[in-house]
Amino acid sequence: AYLYSLILFNKGKGEFTKQLGYEGGSKVLTINVKADVDSMDCLSLAGKIAYDLSLWHEISTWFGASTIPGMPERYSSFSIEDVYSNLLGVIIGTEAIKSNLPYDEAMTKLIMCNLDSLGSVKTEEDTYNAFEDVKNIWWTNDRRLPSRKILIERDTEVFPRCHPWLIPGRLESNIVPKVLDVPMTTENGQSLSDFYKLSIDLNYKFPVKEIFPERKTREITQDDFQAMINRVDLELKSEEPASYSNTETHDHEMDKNRL
Repeated sequence: AYLYSLILFNKGKGEFTKQLGYEGGSKVLTINVKADVDSMDCLSLAGKIAYDLSLWHEISTWFGASTIPGMPERYSSFSIEDVYSNLLGVIIGTEAIKSNLPYDEAMTKLIMCNLDSLGSVKTEEDTYNAFEDVKNIWWTNDRRLPSRKILIERDTEVFPRCHPWLIPGRLESNIVPKVLDVPMTTENGQSLSDFYKLSIDLNYKFPVKEIFPERKTREITQDDFQAMINRVDLELKSEEPASYSNTETHDHEMDKNRL
């Protein structure tokens, strides 16, 4: 909602920049939207930028960024609910802005409605049991924070859509798993990346030369995210597979129960 209002306020005024703080490097957002761009395309643009910022958090924490100094956050990077829930937030926020209700009121109603339609659990006990159903399949408590071995599975499929991970045996027959599309283009098919640049001047923790061997600087943009996620996938594959007490019993149930 903030990005949408920022885009509308600056639409037709030429290029403007916004300093976004530090996370794995200094972040600067540059936007240039012409006056004739439709407001719904501006809303999609705001959603794409918001999604990119959420993706950067996952990427940057994998490579060592952290909110609390000395407390690594790689253990939670690309956890299986991260990307889907972030994109769901973007979509719900978009629907709230389109609503005739005040934003906060619309968000409250839309959150509840979407949780119901997605088949969310209802009670604290159900939540606990859902976690237990995927213990030693998606996560383990054999390790302690901030060990990155707590997560057995991670989700790095972030473009052009996100798929929900389904807990075995907990999907009601009338619930259709909802696949979410990332806002990528305007109504007439123009790439939303044409209207903005999210530039990040990476710190020393990122292996820039290995990921981008031809690059002369440490600056990357949103168009480089997939290459960095490919690097995350490569590092995930190279890590030694962990041995957990009950992991071998799930018989790839996770793979059969995700879209």
